Order: sequence, then structure tokens, then C-alpha cells
Amino acid sequence: DLSLVRKIGGNGSNDGQFHRPKQLTTDSTGRVFIADFYNDRICIHDSDLNRLRNVTHQSISQPFGVKVSRDRLYVLCHHNSPCLHVLTLEGDKLHSLITLGEG
Repeated sequence: DLSLVRKIGGNGSNDGQFHRPKQLTTDSTGRVFIADFYNDRICIHDSDLNRLRNVTHQSISQPFGVKVSRDRLYVLCHHNSPCLHVLTLEGDKLHSLITLGEG
């Protein structure tokens, strides 16, 4: 059986709130990274689920996937066509891989 352990945030666009969170992942230190779809950001929380910061960049639009490595964020976004952005954990863009839609 599953049970709710802790709820964080609520619906909205302020710090600590989410608007259609799509995916979360953790890193080796236990930090939690949440793709906040309609707020166009990645929210980072510590291992106790306290908000640390938001990562935003002009290229992050409607993120629906997030993965993290030791020093990189991989953000899958959808803005006209799916694309993968690679950013530093501070939000500096390193590069993008763009997948164009068919037709």
C-alpha cells in the first residue's frame, strides 16, 4: 500500500508552488528536481524537501522531463517541437538538441 508521506507546494506560480509538475528526479545527494511545466522552470529542493531555488532559462519552455548528473541538468521541453536542453545546475545553458516534428 502507498501512503502520502509529505506534501510540498500547492498550485500556483510563486516560489514553492507548482503549475502542472510533470516529472521529478533526485541526484546522489538527495536533492529533488521537479519539472514545473506551466511555470517554465525546474524547481530544486533539498533532501528534506525544502526549496533551494528555481532554475529558469529563456530556452526552458514547458519542461516535462528532467534528469540530472553530477553537474548537469538535462531538460526535455516542448515548445512547438520537443527539444533537449543541457544546462549547468545554476541554469547556464550549455547546448540544445532539437527534434523537429514530422510533416
